[in-house]
This record gives sequence, structure tokens and C-alpha cells, in this order.
Amino acid sequence: MITFSKLIRPPLPDDCIYDILQHLRGDRSTLYTCLFVNRFWCSCVVPILWSQPFSSFRCWALIVRTYIYCLDRPELTSLIPFNIYIPTTYKPLFPYERYLEAFSISDMENGIITWLRINTETRIRSDDERIRPIMNAFWRMFLNRCRNLASISINTGYGTSDLPELDVFLNARPGLSKLKSLDCCIGHKSDEISNYQNTMNLLRNWPIQSSNLSKMWVSIYEDRITPNDLISSIVKAQRNLKEFKFAGIGSFTQNVISALKYHSHSLTTLKLWMLVLDGISFDGLVSLEKLESLDIQWCEGISIDHCGTLSDASFHLTSLSIWDNPSSPDITATLITKAGKALRDLKTDMITREMIEVANKYCPNITHLCIKIRNENYIYLFPWIKSLRLEHLDFFSHENDASDGIRLLGEYIPLTVTHLNLDYATYTPKSFKYFLNIFWNLLEGKEA
Repeated sequence: MITFSKLIRPPLPDDCIYDILQHLRGDRSTLYTCLFVNRFWCSCVVPILWSQPFSSFRCWALIVRTYIYCLDRPELTSLIPFNIYIPTTYKPLFPYERYLEAFSISDMENGIITWLRINTETRIRSDDERIRPIMNAFWRMFLNRCRNLASISINTGYGTSDLPELDVFLNARPGLSKLKSLDCCIGHKSDEISNYQNTMNLLRNWPIQSSNLSKMWVSIYEDRITPNDLISSIVKAQRNLKEFKFAGIGSFTQNVISALKYHSHSLTTLKLWMLVLDGISFDGLVSLEKLESLDIQWCEGISIDHCGTLSDASFHLTSLSIWDNPSSPDITATLITKAGKALRDLKTDMITREMIEVANKYCPNITHLCIKIRNENYIYLFPWIKSLRLEHLDFFSHENDASDGIRLLGEYIPLTVTHLNLDYATYTPKSFKYFLNIFWNLLEGKEA
């Protein structure tokens, strides 16, 4: 006879529970509920929630308040001249500051402004003199106590809070030595160059601060104070750069692109956005043998010569994005031909009969497609779409009314599609109803 006690399953080992909770990193509400199961669960969940705390807009003030409670005596002392009231009776249950892995400086500044507004019950301006001392105290705490700080986002065009003096970074341990990801925007929407001199000093000395970046996104909108070799020096100093995005203005585009050859054995993703490419050589990209994803958007001056250079490269693209570039359709067709059978993900707004014929001939394995089309291309486009085993389709239109395209999509959409995005395509309710009816009938026929 089986007793009830024999039906009770033994509890999962702690290691299994820990691994399961790690897989819930993107579900903050569920993680919050798990805090209250027991002490062990709580000790596993707290580091996850506080690894990227500023990702929750609702809690910015509470996050800042908690970090202020974590400040040590010297850091608190630095705030005294600014009349910032901080209760000293509360002691945090955990060393929350040690768990930080990623944050945005603009998010942190927003959080401080929100906390000051709630704490003082007054309106706080972005240039309030108390913001920068609090940010500096936080920087000192994070740089010296975080053991897994892997990602930061710097935007010099947001607010007025520059980074601390360079010595704060140079004297910190571990500082930025474990950083894996840098997202840096220089000068966007900022008229006062003096606002971010410390930031520029840090970037000039970056090669001695951090050499382990695997992801680097750089946008430059202020070239008056940006040295010609600033970004290229940072790129060269990294040991294993895998993803790089470069956007903005300046006379140093060539230096940056040429510096990428130092990562010929590691770089897999390259994004070139909003650049002027007239007279820029792509020779430095030919050696990128591991490149899998190429994304060129909103760039001027891209030519058939650039494409010819890339055609000689040894890499095999699985993802290609050519979007909103004032260029010839031949450029898109040439890059698609280069990608060939390896291509799985294609994004383009340059839809022509020639481009479709090339894609149909050389790229039969596309599963993710993002397109922006015109009515005159329907006759070539939809038979091509039907021939693909698409899983993900983003359907945009240049036209004010894409109703005819929506109707045809219902007739030609592959049954393999699991994700369909119709944003930025205007159509009538009647055409959409027709699309749904046709597609539903196709699904029923497949099931039968």
C-alpha cells in the first residue's frame, strides 16, 4: 500500500533552484514574488534584481534611497556641504551596491532627481547643485565595491552631470577593468562643451582603464573636442571586440573603420549608422573573417565601390540590414549576392524587381524578413515571399494606403510565419478582415 508520504517529491537541490531563478532575469515581477518564499530564495533573487536596478521606471527614487543608505562614511561626508538630509539609523539588509552589473548614467541622474523631488517636496531642475555630488558619491561606491560591473551607458548630451575627475577612475579597484559593454554618446543635444570635460578625459585614458570590451556602441555628434584618434585608440586597445556600432559625424570615420582590422578574428557584428561615407575606404573590413551581421542605416555616400570591396571579403553574412540609405538599388543587390545561402535575416527598404530576383536566386534560406515596399513591386514581391520558409515578417509600406498589399499578404504569406509585424503600414479595416479570413482558411487547410 502506497502511503501519502511516499507521494511527496523530495525538494529540488539548492543548485537547481539557483539556476532556475537565473533564467527569470527578464521577469522582474515574478522574481519579486520569489523574494518571499524563504531566506535562500531571497538571497538568490536579490542579486538578480539589483544587477540592473534602473531598468524599472517605477522604482527609481527607492533605488536611489537604498544606494544612499549603502554609502560609507567618507562618501556621506562629501554630501554634507550640500545640505542633503540622510537618515543614519537605517542599515541595508544586503550589500546592494555590490550586485550592480549594468546601468545608464542618464537613468541614474533621473533617479536622483526623482528622489530629491520626493525627499524635499519641491521641483528639482536638471542643473540642481546637489545632483552631481550624489552621482560622484555613487561612482566612487560602484567603482570600488562592484565586482561584476559589466556594462555602462554614457550620454554627454543628457542633463548637466559630468563624470567625476579622472583620478576617481584611476585609483579605483576593480574600477572598469571587468567592463564588457560600453554605449557612449558624445555631444548629442548638448551646447555646452565644458559640461563633459571629465568624460572626455576618461575616454582619452580608456585604453589603460578597460581592454576587455566585447560590445562597443559609439555615437558622436560633437567633433570640436573629439580627437581624431580617440575612438580608434579605444577600439585598438580591446582584446576581443565582438560587436561594434559607430554613428554620427566627424572627420575620423576612416580611422575608426581602419582600426577594426585589429579584431579580424573576433568581430561578428558591425553597425554603421548616420555616417558620411564619401571617400571612406572599406579595406579595413575585408579582413573581418568572423563577421556575421552587417547593418548600414541612414548613411550617405555608400557606393558600388564599397560593395565591391566587401565582395572580396572572406566573411559569410547571416544577417544584413540596408535601410534608408540614399543609394542605388545595385548596392543592395550586390550585398545580397555576397551574403548568398548563409543569409537568414534580411532588412531592406530598397525593394526592386532586380533585388528580388537576386535574393530569390542566391538567398533561399531567409527566415527573418523586414521590408518596406511600394505598390508597383507587389507583382514580384509576394510570389517571392511565398517561396520562403519565413518565421518572422515585418511588413512596412511607403504608401499612404497599403490595403491592396495587406490583401495580397493574406494570400501569399507562408504558413511557417510565427511572428508578423504590420506597424507603419496603413490599411482599411475591410482589407485587414480579408487578410484574417484568408489566412485563417489557409491554417485550417493545413490542419486538415
